[in-house]
Amino acid sequence: MLREAAEWLLRMQEGPLSPEEQQALDSWRARSALHAAAWQRAEKLQRALSGIPPKLGMHVLGDDRRVALKALSLALASGSVATLSWQFLPWDGWLADHRTAVGERRTVALADGSTLHLNTDSAVDVRFDTRERRLLLQRGEIHVETAPDSSHRPLVVDVEHGRMRALGTRFTVRRDTQTTYLGVSEGAVEVRPADAPGHALIIESGSETFFGHDRASPPRPLDDNALAWLEGTLYADHMPLRQFIDLLSRYRSGVLRCDPAVADMAISGAFQLDDPDRILDSLQRTRPLRIVWRTRYWGLIQAAG
Repeated sequence: MLREAAEWLLRMQEGPLSPEEQQALDSWRARSALHAAAWQRAEKLQRALSGIPPKLGMHVLGDDRRVALKALSLALASGSVATLSWQFLPWDGWLADHRTAVGERRTVALADGSTLHLNTDSAVDVRFDTRERRLLLQRGEIHVETAPDSSHRPLVVDVEHGRMRALGTRFTVRRDTQTTYLGVSEGAVEVRPADAPGHALIIESGSETFFGHDRASPPRPLDDNALAWLEGTLYADHMPLRQFIDLLSRYRSGVLRCDPAVADMAISGAFQLDDPDRILDSLQRTRPLRIVWRTRYWGLIQAAG
């Protein structure tokens, strides 16, 4: 019932209801006291959503409508608009210069000759001026192949946790909740944490680091999957199932959970990311696993039998 209320709410955010739709909504509300109570929650949430600028409204959600519906349903169930976190409704990315949907990858040629690759569910702004070439990573993951600049402007990538400056290089940046990941495959990149800009760290080719607001971790060898996504591949070498599913979940809509009893099962192989559901089917066929689906977008991975 709350999901149905969320569907009506999302439809109203997309534009005015037709007379027929309004009549159908009125009939749905009058069906029972529980229907009426569900719609009261929806109206409360709608009032909270009215504070979001129209340009950022839900009509711009496009291909991620299911994600918005999931978020609205959870918000109605909890009775709190706080449930509409950036994790579910990433408003900051919808107006970005370049973005990708869940499961999508894109390659963009920049004005200076550099190449920008966007991984799944990513958004980035491009801000080039006479002083610098600036990329603002709103969310997700990018890989940058820098080109020489005739004006000798530095190429920098800004994230919440700090700034990275390319030193003639190819590198990957992924923005996570608590930290930012940087992997350098060619050249070098200078990292300056936001709260400690004086403590710069140079990450050389073949190395990676994670950094937060005040410090960066010591460099370590580049992970096998740092560049694999550019070819649509996920490599696993005795990777715990929990970690494998966390990586795979970035490429499909919905929620996947691991039963603790199978979370440490070792997974090995090369998997094509363009069809995540096929990977899940393969896991069930080749490992003693089964997936219990509550809905098409919510599954629990358990031991078979």
